[in-house]
Amino acid sequence: MRSLACLCAAAMFALAAPAASGAESPRPDRYELKPADGGFLRLDRETGATAFCRAVGEGYDCRAAGAAEQPSEIRRLEERVAALEEQVRKLAAGVPAPVEPKAGEPKLVEPGSGPTLRLPTDKEIDQLAETMGRALRRFREFAETLEKSAEPDEQRL
Repeated sequence: MRSLACLCAAAMFALAAPAASGAESPRPDRYELKPADGGFLRLDRETGATAFCRAVGEGYDCRAAGAAEQPSEIRRLEERVAALEEQVRKLAAGVPAPVEPKAGEPKLVEPGSGPTLRLPTDKEIDQLAETMGRALRRFREFAETLEKSAEPDEQRL
């Protein structure tokens, strides 16, 4: 009977030890696996971390995805943060931030620094009106000529 009590105590201790240490087994749906070039991608649904895994010998080798690009990405982000901090400092000092045009948009030109637009003179406007008047008169004369030449044909029908 005493050995049965020891056996029960040992079983309870064995079951309680992982729960007490906080070491829980991962949920079966924690990782999502997707086929990739020569292996698969493992997505941790709890943390969002990704790893590229491939078969090596009798097991698998998993490495954090994008580990090679991380130093350059960190450097790029640090430069961006520094630029934004400088912009905030200038705004706090009252210096307006430069407006950068988006890709494909024309750049803004300060007045007087770019090309100028020359408006036509009154004489040039009068010449244009006279030319347009002559063109309209000729078109009207042409239409009248067509109308006169069509009248005899209509009478024959």
